[in-house]
Amino acid sequence: MIVRRLGTLLVVAATCVMTGPALAQYYPGEGPIYHTYYFNDSAHNTVVGIDHGDCAYTGPQYHTYLEGETSPYSEDVYVGYCYHGIWQPL
Repeated sequence: MIVRRLGTLLVVAATCVMTGPALAQYYPGEGPIYHTYYFNDSAHNTVVGIDHGDCAYTGPQYHTYLEGETSPYSEDVYVGYCYHGIWQPL
């Protein structure tokens, strides 16, 4: 009885030790970076504004700098990848 409990306790302790550090590590955000282009009509003829995305250590930042104006007609354009606050090439 005591041997079985000690064996179970040992297995549980080993599992906690093996999975504990992996769960406790902090990985900053990463992901794609987009610029949002705004157009004057649904045909996307004329660009009236660009909302720039950026890369920070915490991950991609969207709508960080608006150049021009917004409109209901928009399109997201993939411009790069953010990894640990560094722009990665396409």
